[in-house]
Amino acid sequence: MKKTDKHLVRCAGCGYNFETERYGEISCPYCKSKIWIDPPEGYQAPEDIAKDASTDEQNMEPVSAPDESQDILPPDSNDSPQDEDLIPQTQEQQRLEDLHRILESTIKTHMEQLKQAPAWEQKGGILSRFTRTIKDVLSAPSLFFASLPDSGYARAFLFGWITCTVGVAFFCLYGLWQIDMNYQANLEMLKANEELSKMGVSPEHVLDSIKELLGISLVAAPVLGAINLLVTSVLNHLGILLVSGRRLGLKVTMRATAYSLTPLLMLGVPVIGNLLGGIWAIVLQVIAMSQVHKLPTSRASLAVLLPLFSVLMLLMTILP
Repeated sequence: MKKTDKHLVRCAGCGYNFETERYGEISCPYCKSKIWIDPPEGYQAPEDIAKDASTDEQNMEPVSAPDESQDILPPDSNDSPQDEDLIPQTQEQQRLEDLHRILESTIKTHMEQLKQAPAWEQKGGILSRFTRTIKDVLSAPSLFFASLPDSGYARAFLFGWITCTVGVAFFCLYGLWQIDMNYQANLEMLKANEELSKMGVSPEHVLDSIKELLGISLVAAPVLGAINLLVTSVLNHLGILLVSGRRLGLKVTMRATAYSLTPLLMLGVPVIGNLLGGIWAIVLQVIAMSQVHKLPTSRASLAVLLPLFSVLMLLMTILP
């Protein structure tokens, strides 16, 4: 840096005019921005300054001072900077800020477009929409539940009601088929039960009662399907409130629960349908609660399993 007579400098960042004795890199006293002052051609520093700062003079070309007739003015953002060398840098920063805002707006718009209604809630044939939704839920559950929009609660309930109703019907039909196909084996197993013998209940009566109960449940499958959906939704929502305290509303939980019960359709698969369908439905409920309520998987699992185990323990305590 070189010291010489004071000359007027204007900051390109804030527009502040001030006097300085230096050339080279200086700091604006108002905004602390770095400014580089190039000496004009033909300038030669005084000999006494050259002796005191001989090292600095080897790296800088002396120039004459600018006009000092101007008065010092306060910062004015409307005035354009006089240092033309700093203008490209300021314009580049402005372009970067504009680009950043455009990218944020584009990403936000894209994320909103991704949140489109499931196939079941769109136009088309009922069977086609139903099968497409089943495929989407089972093949990519995380993406499906993450893209659910905040609408379509009635149609979601209808989908869950159909799924639960068909699942109950499959369960009853499979139970009736199992009793008829293995009637003698079931009869021998009940005859070997000492408790039934002590109670004086015949094995035939037990099997007939089970068949009668399954038949009634088959007829009442639509009602039982609705009850299953509502009870499961309420239990999941209670679990969400217990583990996180989030209050997005019961409708949001019910909507996610309705689609997460899709694996109940597997209850009609022989042998493994009941076990596989039940476990898969619980897994999908955990994924649904995690995506919809923005919870970690551990908390979502606790929200789903805690109420379920509580109800099972209560039933085990009440029932003999």
